[in-house]
Formats: sequence, C-alpha cells, structure tokens
Amino acid sequence: KHAVDAKVPVVVFGDEESLRGFDRVAPDHETGAYALTQWLLSTGRKAPHLIAMSDQPPVWMQARRRGYEKAMREAGRDPFPSLLLPSLSSEETSEDKRLQIKTQIMAGALLHLNHDNIPVDALLATTDGDLPAIAAAVKLLGKTPNADIALVGYDDYWDQSPNRSDDNAPPLATINKNNLNIGRELIRLLLERRN
Repeated sequence: KHAVDAKVPVVVFGDEESLRGFDRVAPDHETGAYALTQWLLSTGRKAPHLIAMSDQPPVWMQARRRGYEKAMREAGRDPFPSLLLPSLSSEETSEDKRLQIKTQIMAGALLHLNHDNIPVDALLATTDGDLPAIAAAVKLLGKTPNADIALVGYDDYWDQSPNRSDDNAPPLATINKNNLNIGRELIRLLLERRN
C-alpha cells in the first residue's frame, strides 16, 4: 500500500481478495482441476474426490473446486464433497511426523467413505507433495494406489517432493502451473508499468 501511495509499481502473484487492487498474475486453477477431473473420468474412474486443505479454502482452492464440479456435472455425475487433508506447519513437527499425521488423517477420511458406502476410485491431491501421505493412507486401507484408487497431483514437482520414494505411487497425472512463465510475466508487467 505504501508503494502504491508513493506511485511505485507493484505486481503480485495470486488472486486473493486482498490483492485485487494490484496488478497481478495468477494460474488458472479452475482449468487445471477441470482438466485433471476430465482425464480421470476419461480413464473410466467414476468417483473421483477432490482433496482440500481447509474447510474455508483460499481463492485458488475454490477455483479448483469449481473446475472439479464443472467436469463432474458435464459427465452427468454429482460432485462429491471435498476430503480434508489440512496443511501442517513445518515448525510444528518434523517431516516424518507430518507424513505420519497426514497419512492417518487421510486414512480416516477414506475409512469414513468406505464405512458409509461412498465410492472412491480416484483422488485429486492439493499438491504433489501430499501424494506420499495419500498413497500410504490408501495402502493402510488395503488398497493399491493407482490401481484401486487413482492418484493425481498438482504443481508438477513429484520428483522433488519430500518423502517421495520408490515405494510411493507417483501421480498418474499432474498439472504444471508454469511458475517460470508466471515469473516472467510478473517482470514483464512490472517493466511495462514502470515505463
């Protein structure tokens, strides 16, 4: 705000409400989730579930929800409620402990679906880094990741994600939101405003 008041150009990454007064660049999360959901449905999956990180999701998660719902409705299916896999602060616990906690939370969510006879044959992760916990939860329940339950990621960094191992199931698909070009566009926009 001080920079804007001083007539200094400001560009930001994201589309949160608080950023609406600034020049900004943001990925199209709605299209990304729509494409992943469409792809899962095209492979014969009938009951994909979207994983959310909060029951009061940020704008980008709401956009993913819209994309998921659109693809489900176009396929003649009712969207399922999002499954909650909350993020855990890195200050709270070690990486291994966070993996264990996330695995248990996800296993509980999946067990609940199974108990209530709600089908699930695919999971759309919030990010590739959550996939080790999701795959471990699927295994805890006696299912095979990417066979019984398809796993898709987001952000295209599976090969760099913490806790990734050969034992974990890699995502069958993921979305690269192209951060490199987003960064270039932020600089281009800033230089344009400066001029």
